Amino acid sequence: MKRRISLLLALMLTMSLTLSCAGEGLGEPDAVTYVVRVGTLTMLNMSGEEAAGLFAARRLINGQLAREGLQHTAFDGGDVDRNPILDEKIRIVYETVCYDSLDAMLMALNAGEIDIMSIYSTTAAYLCANNSQLMCSVVYQDVEETESAFARFVLSSALANDFAFMLMEKNEALRDELNGAISQIRSDGTLDQLVTDHIDAAIAGMDIAPVEMPASGGPDKIRVAVTGSLPPMDYISPDGSPAGFNTALLSEISRRIGRDIELVQVDSLGRAAALASGTVDAVFWTRTSALSNQLDAMTQEEKDAFISAPRSQFTDEEKEVVDQISRIIDFFGYGLKDMPEGTIITDAYFSDYFAPVVHRDSFAPSVAAP
Repeated sequence: MKRRISLLLALMLTMSLTLSCAGEGLGEPDAVTYVVRVGTLTMLNMSGEEAAGLFAARRLINGQLAREGLQHTAFDGGDVDRNPILDEKIRIVYETVCYDSLDAMLMALNAGEIDIMSIYSTTAAYLCANNSQLMCSVVYQDVEETESAFARFVLSSALANDFAFMLMEKNEALRDELNGAISQIRSDGTLDQLVTDHIDAAIAGMDIAPVEMPASGGPDKIRVAVTGSLPPMDYISPDGSPAGFNTALLSEISRRIGRDIELVQVDSLGRAAALASGTVDAVFWTRTSALSNQLDAMTQEEKDAFISAPRSQFTDEEKEVVDQISRIIDFFGYGLKDMPEGTIITDAYFSDYFAPVVHRDSFAPSVAAP
């Protein structure tokens, strides 16, 4: 009889391979091979090689965090019963499957077409809070509570993506206007409150409240694309109205700059086309690397200080992991790789890292036909 290893066992044995490229594996040459299929959202405007670099970096980071006990599987959290370790040699092969929408990826997970869904941790927490059949299989220590300089550095920068607005180059004046509002909202504490009211509350199971957009009737209206593809940030309510954190942020920006903002619903893959065609003036965009985006805005002296300060607190093993990542990815300018030609970006207003979501049924050991 040929056994199919439970997904949780695969994750326990290979936490450092939370997301990998097809063909990579773990185990001896004569080991029994198991394939773990990992779903992720399509990265627009990035080559497969560039995306693979990000996946490899995450794998190295996750491996180090696991060795230090700064992340754990659902085993450790006691969320499910521990499965018995099979008495056989095991080789894990990961296959990455890209999806154009969150709904399509969720359908694939529920249908058993993929084993893991890799998504932003905020969206992962929201989905799991609202669907008892889903669970986050790997949990990270709270970056604000950890005493590890390495964990704080990688979870807030190297492992994270930035959320921002993207515009066409001709709209520099609007970009600067949005940046000014984002800076005000962050500095006076409003941004933190919006996170509490529209992200934390949604994850805690509270209904996502509708958002009222200011409407002065002025002619100088800004059109912003929303997709509903990343709840509770970019969210479309059941009645078809945009809501959630991003919409609340836009409402606050509208009040700050004194201009009406019209929300235009578009497909996630159609964001760049809607922007280029002039259908909208701005779109929500997640940038490839928070670390790269931070470095891009610094002078060389600032970059050296930014890197050296946390590095001085790293162990030799942690330094080696960071050096390995630097050989895979040149973070200087890397955050621009996923931006279509002729576009510009605002300052980031939110950052998040990826977390794996699984279907609870996948954790039950099963026996396949010979």
